[in-house]
Amino acid sequence: MRRLIPHRVCPGLWFPELSSPRYSRFPLPYGRLISRGMDHCPWHCQPEPGRRVGTPEGGVGGGASRGRAGDSGAKERASRGQAGPAAQYSWLLRAGVGAVTGGQANFQRGMERPAPLAVLPFSDPAHALSLLRGLSQLRAERKFLDVTLEAAGGRDFPAHRAVLAAASPYFRAMFAGQLRESRAERVRLHGVPPDMLQLLLDFSYTGRVAVSGDNAEPLLRAADLLQFPAVKEACGAFLQQQLDLANCLDMQDFAEAFSCAGLAGAAQRFILRHVGELGAEQLERLPLARLLRYLRDDGLCVPKEEAAYQLALRWVRADLPRRAAHWPQLLEAVRLPFVRRFYLLAHVEAEPLVARCPPCLRLLREARDFQAARYDRHDRGPCPRMRPRPSTGLAEILVLVGGCDQDCDELVTVDCYNPQTGQWRYLAEFPDHLGGGYSIVALGNDIYVTGGSDGSRLYDCVWRYNSSVNEWTEVSPMLKAREYHSSSVLDGLLYVVASDSTERYDHTSDTWEALQPMPYPMDNCSTTACRGKLFAIGSLAGKETMVIQCYDPDSDLWSLVNCGQLPPWSFAPKTVTLNGLMYFVRDDSAEVDVYDPIKNEWDKIPSMNQTFTFTGKCRMTCLYGRVQVFGFIISQGQPAYDLYSPLTNCALTIEAISYVMPEKTLKDMKLEVRALIKDHLFSANAFHVLKQFSPMCSIVLLESLETRAIDFILSYSSFSHLFSGKKQAMSSSYNLEQLTMSSIGIKKCEEESGFHLSESSSSAIEELISACCEEFDGCPIILACGPKCIGKSTFNRYLINQLLNCIPCVDFLDCDLGQTEFTPPGCVSLSNVTDPIFGSPFTHQRKTRKMVFYGDSSCEDDCKKYTEVVKYVFSAYQREAPLIINTMGWVKGDGLLLLIDLIRMLAPTHIVQFSSEHSHDMPLLTPEYIAGMAGLQTKGKTKVKNRHLNSAESESSGDPDEGSLLHSSGHKLLLIQSEFAGAGVAQLTQWHSPVLRDMALLGYLSLLQPPQAKAFLPLHHLVPYQIPFSSVALRVIHTDVAPTHTMYTVNASWIGLCRILDDVKQKTDGPVFLTDNPVCDCLGFGIIRGISMVKKMYYILTPLSREKLRHVNCLMIGNITVPHCVLKYQPKVEGDIPYVTSEYNFSIWGSGKLRVRKLLQRREYL
Repeated sequence: MRRLIPHRVCPGLWFPELSSPRYSRFPLPYGRLISRGMDHCPWHCQPEPGRRVGTPEGGVGGGASRGRAGDSGAKERASRGQAGPAAQYSWLLRAGVGAVTGGQANFQRGMERPAPLAVLPFSDPAHALSLLRGLSQLRAERKFLDVTLEAAGGRDFPAHRAVLAAASPYFRAMFAGQLRESRAERVRLHGVPPDMLQLLLDFSYTGRVAVSGDNAEPLLRAADLLQFPAVKEACGAFLQQQLDLANCLDMQDFAEAFSCAGLAGAAQRFILRHVGELGAEQLERLPLARLLRYLRDDGLCVPKEEAAYQLALRWVRADLPRRAAHWPQLLEAVRLPFVRRFYLLAHVEAEPLVARCPPCLRLLREARDFQAARYDRHDRGPCPRMRPRPSTGLAEILVLVGGCDQDCDELVTVDCYNPQTGQWRYLAEFPDHLGGGYSIVALGNDIYVTGGSDGSRLYDCVWRYNSSVNEWTEVSPMLKAREYHSSSVLDGLLYVVASDSTERYDHTSDTWEALQPMPYPMDNCSTTACRGKLFAIGSLAGKETMVIQCYDPDSDLWSLVNCGQLPPWSFAPKTVTLNGLMYFVRDDSAEVDVYDPIKNEWDKIPSMNQTFTFTGKCRMTCLYGRVQVFGFIISQGQPAYDLYSPLTNCALTIEAISYVMPEKTLKDMKLEVRALIKDHLFSANAFHVLKQFSPMCSIVLLESLETRAIDFILSYSSFSHLFSGKKQAMSSSYNLEQLTMSSIGIKKCEEESGFHLSESSSSAIEELISACCEEFDGCPIILACGPKCIGKSTFNRYLINQLLNCIPCVDFLDCDLGQTEFTPPGCVSLSNVTDPIFGSPFTHQRKTRKMVFYGDSSCEDDCKKYTEVVKYVFSAYQREAPLIINTMGWVKGDGLLLLIDLIRMLAPTHIVQFSSEHSHDMPLLTPEYIAGMAGLQTKGKTKVKNRHLNSAESESSGDPDEGSLLHSSGHKLLLIQSEFAGAGVAQLTQWHSPVLRDMALLGYLSLLQPPQAKAFLPLHHLVPYQIPFSSVALRVIHTDVAPTHTMYTVNASWIGLCRILDDVKQKTDGPVFLTDNPVCDCLGFGIIRGISMVKKMYYILTPLSREKLRHVNCLMIGNITVPHCVLKYQPKVEGDIPYVTSEYNFSIWGSGKLRVRKLLQRREYL
């Protein structure tokens, strides 16, 4: 059995020479790609038959091997990923039971074995690209040209009619129809500049075009005229990046003139966001239609609605004689109900344009009615004027009054939740004993609590909460004391309904009025106002029969509603009205019933909080509604997201969550859904979705996902079952749903296998989100710590996703060398995260703000250097966003002392400490413990006192790091108890740390693969960069290596491409060696493909661009090795694979790794 030798000094290791004649004979400058003169594409360099590249065997060392160029499975995946449309899967999620519908994947009924095919269909996915190349070459050789296009200025452009007709509908109509140009050898194009025509012709033959600031607008005009929609869209996307205050209005005019929807929409969003920064002259020259569109848009960013009113008024006054007639139209677009009352009376009502206009006076009365609580927008249907703009901060809030605590003691606290900010806060406490049996209702912006009892007597008192001053006051009592009654608001009046009486309260006069009682007394009824009437639902007194009665305020009469058979309610349901429909919420069921009093029809909303848990990978688009995936909320209209649910982590869950119901009828909602899904589903499947659609549904589209990085990792047999597990033969019990999901690349699994927050985790996240969203004196610094396999990384990803729901970005300081999040292992990095995280680290390798290559997966051998690296990276943090710090799982012995040093150095505001039932050895990291405990390099306050040193002496005698301890302001400790199976027990982990590190390395190496290649190329088939010895310095950072042996260690090694501040100068042309380990920026990584001692060249494979390589002047070699699967699989290698042997004897003395501890003695023992 073959065994891998770790990189160490091995006598007799051969230095390869890349002097093969198939490479360029002349030395190339630093950073230039080596290419063959006989091949235009350096990515397709294949070894010539019989010729060895690099090592005698042609493998890694002289040519590191990656991928499987001859792997038929990889070819099959590449072919399958590009041939035909991707399989899709539409999943309909609700706040209730969901319905599954198949996407564009067709299956035969039953599971019978298909008959042998007489013809085997074949398609080459690269044929289209090859055809384009061939046509472009024919054009360059001026072969078969049959038409000449003459641009403005008389410049000629020979071309092929067939190519032009296929590329543009404009030319197709010209050459394929009966026009004169169809037979002409020369066609003159008026109004098309020659350089723009040249670009469009090049695009026709290559599919590529370079858009710049100089050609974007003329190229868009030409593309619009000659009908090149892809080029037009690319120009529009480029112009979106150029939007500013000076050109946004003109850009929108330009976009609308040429029907560029994307650019026009981006320009309008920019204008709406910056309307307050635009000049008065710019706004006053707006056309009426444009201004109306801005005022009606929810995205208009104004601090108060008064600003929108002033904007409309200023536009009219700029040209009063001609614009006064448009004032009613503009005032209707302003949301007067949300203009503050004093401004409405002092400015709006006093405005002559309003006072002399009857339509404006009607709008003013409507605003007064709304503010006086006489207008119920939930009952009257959709009206944009009755909806506050999000930018003003106004929103309907949820208020909780009363209840009891865990000990069943009565509460008098009043809590308020704002769904727009997601925050809870306290309101004024209830001034009296609430008791039980009371009723609560909102009237305008105030809350009324009526009646109740204390068990011995009934109450007739009524309390009002005044939201404007945040206080409770007692108003006129009811005419009759009562408990267990119901209250509702109709036309600005408060109705109290009991089994034997009905009363009405007018808050303007503070008076009560007795009304007709119900003809059929009911026990514990529920009431709601709908369509100008009051409805009461409950069981008849002393009976189990449920009925609905209706009160008409105009006639002061009750009547029994004949609404057919009622749903099977055991108790009277809670009732609410929305958009003219009555919703009945049961106490004993998750189902919600809907009644339309106009049509006299019943409907049903399925149960709430449906989830879909799966493993695999897919691309998800939210077509309608709102869902949550791993803490991140995805709404309709957002872009598609790539979801990765490998077996290395808990399965991902798509959860339907509630959202603000659109103010539309059910019919209008279904029409909107039909328009959204018609382009994604077949007619039959779309009909199935529409049939099961109901309010509060969410519809998501799942599509197959193929990415080069993930497919590259899966091409190795060790990871081929990373997402799906071992394949099993399909049984006859497979249904259409399972087959459809399998075609996409996902598998449904039990909800228990998904991510679940423990109660302590949920509480900690709520507090951290509150701190990040409400912090005014700086951004919080959150440090997560705990043993290995405790859930820190998963918690951090979930917290990042939750924060991205309310803030644009989060900074992330990764101090875990072994399990890095956004970089290959062995690094300390600072990243700015702007996109949600849906997968393991190998799925989201990203660019960092600052990164240092430490060179090992553990810092046990050199903690001092690790502290210096963390301090250097942390210095790049600018406190512009909350910072999350991930730490290592080494929390015992010196690891705990090192953690104490980090806490003192980083000064977090919050520490999240993890524990489990299997890990109780770690002490609580309270501020007092951190202050008193000594670290590896810092002293605690206790030690200072014991040595009789005052604070001034300790500050002057210690390091700067020690001084910061005495000025620490403390932190808040949040404790989390991990409750998942195997928490804190590394031995139970199925995927161990070295395997996860290898996948992260493979994810980075996948960037080396050419994007257009059919199959993955081994690393020794890729063309490396050549770098002279004198241009870079070398340093082995994880161990001491003699200079004479350094080159042996460097060959075929994983390296960090770094930049040091010192200039690399060497009088000779030999290699440059550093004598110490510098703390410097790491720009990327690579593999030493080979070393030429004759040419004095390093040959490096790296995905870094040549521009970035010009800044690299140091190569760092650490203890992070090339993944073993890369070394073991090297196709087309003759003889033994280099660096793989079965004869190495690990029992020989000295064959193991020599470990040298560089720990400093603790300061208290100095």
